[in-house]
Amino acid sequence: ADEHVTVIAGVFHMGMGEHFYPGQMRALEAGSFAVMPREHRHFAMASAETIIQVHAVGPWAIHYVNPADDPRNPS
Repeated sequence: ADEHVTVIAGVFHMGMGEHFYPGQMRALEAGSFAVMPREHRHFAMASAETIIQVHAVGPWAIHYVNPADDPRNPS
C-alpha cells in the first residue's frame, strides 16, 4: 500500500533512494503531508522531538533495504 505521512509536530526529514544521504533530504514541517508510493525506497529521520502519523489503506509493512538496520532483528 502507499504510505501516507503527516507531520503533527516538529520537523521530519525525508529523502528518496536506497541509501541514507542526509544532504538529499527534504524537511517537512508540522502540517506537511507526503505520500510514498508502494515499494518506493526512501529514508527518513528527525533531529529533535517530532510526532508523525503514518497510515495506509490495505496491508502495509516496513521493509528495510539493509536488514541490519531493522531494529526488530536481534543484534
